[in-house]
Amino acid sequence: MAATGAGCGWPIASDAPGARARRTLAAPPPPWHIRTMALHHHPRLRRVIYATSFEAGGVLLSTVILLAMAETSAGSSLVFSILASTVAMLWNLAFNAGFEAWESRQPVKGRSLARRSAHAILFEAGLVLFLLPLTMWWFSVTLWETLAYEAALIVAFLIYTWVFTWAFDRLFGLPASAR
Repeated sequence: MAATGAGCGWPIASDAPGARARRTLAAPPPPWHIRTMALHHHPRLRRVIYATSFEAGGVLLSTVILLAMAETSAGSSLVFSILASTVAMLWNLAFNAGFEAWESRQPVKGRSLARRSAHAILFEAGLVLFLLPLTMWWFSVTLWETLAYEAALIVAFLIYTWVFTWAFDRLFGLPASAR
């Protein structure tokens, strides 16, 4: 067990045990050092944190995109984004549970560019199947208009999903399935 010096809470570096030690304070971690908050031992908690934080950013992103494309108010775009986010969150929880179950059985561990890309593409493809009818109904638009909205959202969310998942893994560590 390391001792702390001068009440500062920093560990003390010393020579070999029993020797008359020249004791100095160990340097504190640099201010830019970010520790990962490993959640690989808590897969359900990891999925819940992932899904809720992802969807919070997703609501903002989709509201802005829909405001730019649809002839609707900010309030209507926001409410639709929240509804779509709820659908997406439920899909996210189910999809990531399945993806991580598949991933844990793979001989190659880690998340390569190909694996991250497959994750993002498969997730978005499944989500589109759920959201097409909701989008058509909410905005009272044709299938072609809905596909245009979805195409813009898909491109934005493919990039967002890839970047978010990479950043999340950097902050919270890889899940047990990818270790």
